[in-house]
Formats: sequence, structure tokens, C-alpha cells
Amino acid sequence: MAITIEGTAFPLGEINKNGWSIPFSEADNAISSLKNSVLRICPRDAPHECDFSEDPNAEIGRVIDAWREGSEIKARASVTDTVAERKIQDGTWENTWSVYSLANSIDNNWASGIQARSLTRVQNPAWEQATWNIAEEGNNDQMPEKSVCFL
Repeated sequence: MAITIEGTAFPLGEINKNGWSIPFSEADNAISSLKNSVLRICPRDAPHECDFSEDPNAEIGRVIDAWREGSEIKARASVTDTVAERKIQDGTWENTWSVYSLANSIDNNWASGIQARSLTRVQNPAWEQATWNIAEEGNNDQMPEKSVCFL
């Protein structure tokens, strides 16, 4: 059964460690494309390599919702890969991620025409605020006390 994680995907209007930013004017576009994104994990020594190739084997879930709270874009993702679920639950992985997106252009550090492609679990996110927490845990061990079947 899947677990759900949620948190800040990225802040609006703040230049990241890579020297670019998503302006407030791109909020709706970023949100709508983020809602159609996947959740990925790439190798530690190549934090976005699986994003560049859009490797389906690196997908560990899907973004199921995205919204704006003040100057931050928040996201909720369902983790459907059982190994990833276990590593999240036992604290093996840091609770940081990074949005991988394409842009039509970047002019004076401001991206336009944003198309979010994934949220990727990374050790060092481009924005310090890009963190998540477990929002909901699935539990395969719970069974109802009585089961009723109607034929």
C-alpha cells in the first residue's frame, strides 16, 4: 500500500542555488504541470540524471496534488514503490526533493513557460525550503475484524 508525502516543492520569486527562479507569474502554470508529474529517485552521484532521460525505472510514485500557499508551491505525492516506501519510513532517505522542470526561456534568472516534469528525491535541493514529510502511511497489516461478502 502506498504512503503519501507532502511539503514545499519550491518558493516563488526566490533565486535558487543554480541561479534561476520561478516568478509569481508562473504559479498557475507550475501548479498545473506539477499535478501531472512523477516522483523520482536518481543515483546519488547524478542527482538529476534520471530526470534528463525521463527514466521510467527511476519513478517511485506520482504527484497527486499541488497548490500555492503564500509564496510557496506545495505538493503531495503518492509513493507506490515498496522499496522507496520502506526507505522513507525508516529514515534512510533525507526528506528533501527538487523540482525538475523545463522552461521556454530563462531571462535574467527568471524562468518562463514552466513545465514541471518531476519531483526528485535529492540530498541537496536547489531551494532549502524544498522538503517533505510523511502525510499519510498505508498499512498492509490492518484487516477488518469481520469481513462480509454479498453474492
